[in-house]
Amino acid sequence: MAKGKVLVTRMHGKVLTLLMENKRLISVSAGSEEQKISVGNIYIAKVQNIVENIQAAFVEIEKGVLCYLPLSDVIAPIITGQRTWDGKLRAGDELLVQVEREALKTKPPAVTTNLSLAGEYMVLTLDHQKSNHTLGKVAFSSKLSKEKRKQLQDIFVQNNLIDDEGFLTLPKEISIPSFLETSHAYGAVVRTNAASMTEDCTLLLSEWQQLLGEFSKLLSIANYRTCFVCLKSAPQSYMRALQDLYHESYDEIITDEEDLYQEILDWSQGTVNVPVRHYTDDALPLAKLYSIESRLKEALQTRVWLKSGGYLVIEHTEALTVIDVNTGKYDAKRACLDETFYKINSEAAKEIALQLRLRNLSGIIIVDFITMESQQACEKLMQELRAYVKTDPVQTSVVDMTGLGLVEITRKKINKTLREQLGYETHQI
Repeated sequence: MAKGKVLVTRMHGKVLTLLMENKRLISVSAGSEEQKISVGNIYIAKVQNIVENIQAAFVEIEKGVLCYLPLSDVIAPIITGQRTWDGKLRAGDELLVQVEREALKTKPPAVTTNLSLAGEYMVLTLDHQKSNHTLGKVAFSSKLSKEKRKQLQDIFVQNNLIDDEGFLTLPKEISIPSFLETSHAYGAVVRTNAASMTEDCTLLLSEWQQLLGEFSKLLSIANYRTCFVCLKSAPQSYMRALQDLYHESYDEIITDEEDLYQEILDWSQGTVNVPVRHYTDDALPLAKLYSIESRLKEALQTRVWLKSGGYLVIEHTEALTVIDVNTGKYDAKRACLDETFYKINSEAAKEIALQLRLRNLSGIIIVDFITMESQQACEKLMQELRAYVKTDPVQTSVVDMTGLGLVEITRKKINKTLREQLGYETHQI
């Protein structure tokens, strides 16, 4: 049962969306309202140059704004204008791309030619055809249980959204644009939020229809629009952050911003249907009530204390993030050191999973746990760590433990780290 609260407020020129669970800060998203290039935007871009030695193309989505496009991603792009796709990308080509990752430090934004539209419960995808079907099969979030996947698949069958072979079907009033019929196929991914669906899946089915209609319209007009046009703008950062949170992880949304309140309320009533409260106590601002500034300071500190007296040290380098687990003030008898080390490591594993999400750490993370002699204890620790990171909405994998006892973790890069989102100087707030 949800026990969390989502806070939406303005601070230091940004809109913050914070998830609180049991009085702990779990995740933070900080976005500028002036930001134009957001994850999810779809553009008609122009290929400026192709760099063979790194197998990438650089495409311009707006005048002077270059983005990185890996050539491995370019299988069947939608080329606009007069030229048709012949299997080779060339400088000067105009094509549809979608922003997949915002600019990170010195790296430009990354784009993809595999377009998608995300709703609350479904993601509609467009990929190159792998069969003679114009539609693919429905996929389900790995975080959904087998029982829930089976239930949702049965609902698709009952509503004639899947044919006898398991392929998606299109409503009569919606069609794939003729210039895409032989090269592309629609697909669908059912998101984790669909776990809240019961027998009544009206919202799920209506969203699928809405996404199909929106995508078909977008693709139909694309061939008649000029270069650098933004065909689809993603929601503002705070709305995107709300949409990306698991609906079952919170039971109330609170904001002290009058202009944001109505927009959030309208969105909630049409989807998650949770209470949205407009906080109006001027004597005790929302930021003070929940100690937001001090919580953000804690989230940027190098050292994180554990209840046991141990602590983590989180250090960033250009290539990776290193987390060191220390015994700290933990006091135990020498005779049971291995048991002591396991208890600290176990507590550290849970805290590390939380810190990865809170700080939005991504890429390669190396964890140096306290060395344990027992192989059984090491295996148990790895199982616990994998279970903890499985709840992360961002794809996170515990790779293995090396011979030196270092644990390798990878986390998908989608957005900037919390430090970058807030601005490097934010530790001074």
